[in-house]
Amino acid sequence: MLMALASPAGAHNGPPFPIMVDRHVGPNVISLWTHPDVGMGTFWIMMEPPRGTAVSKDLKIEIGVQPVSGRLQEKSYAARLDSSSAQVQYIVEAPFDAQELWRIHVAAG
Repeated sequence: MLMALASPAGAHNGPPFPIMVDRHVGPNVISLWTHPDVGMGTFWIMMEPPRGTAVSKDLKIEIGVQPVSGRLQEKSYAARLDSSSAQVQYIVEAPFDAQELWRIHVAAG
C-alpha cells in the first residue's frame, strides 16, 4: 500500500481534531487526528483494513510537517504502532516551533 496525503493544520493549544475521517485509501479506511501543540504535536493514524484481513506488520508510516509559509523545509517523522489501542493505530510526534499553519504530509508503504 502506498498512501500520500497533504493537508494544512494549525499549531495550537486545545483538544485534538480530525484532519481526515474515514477516507478510503487503497483497500483501507484511514482517519488522521492531530493535537498540534506548539512544542510537541501528536498525530494518530487509525487504519481499518477490509473485513477478514489485517494491516501488514511491516507497514511503515511517516508524517511530514512544514510551515505553509515555507520558512522551513519539510521534515518527516516515523510513526510507531500503538499496541495499547484496540484498533490499528499509529502515533507520531513532531515538533512545532511556532503557532502558524503547517502542511501535513502522510506517507505509508
